[in-house]
Amino acid sequence: MRRCPRPLGRMVEEIAESIIGILQRAELERLRSANELNVDEYNLLLEEIDWRELSVLPVEERTIEEI
Repeated sequence: MRRCPRPLGRMVEEIAESIIGILQRAELERLRSANELNVDEYNLLLEEIDWRELSVLPVEERTIEEI
């Protein structure tokens, strides 16, 4: 039997956070499209979503890439 590299509870938490992030990004795009957010507000909220998703990942997978 293969052993899972991460505990199941941790994997479920990562999946849940990923789904929350997807939903938050969709809502953020909706608000931006409706001109309910300015560029600064949009970027700030997007960055907060990114940091939240990053904080849930295991330490070895936490990387930030500048584009």
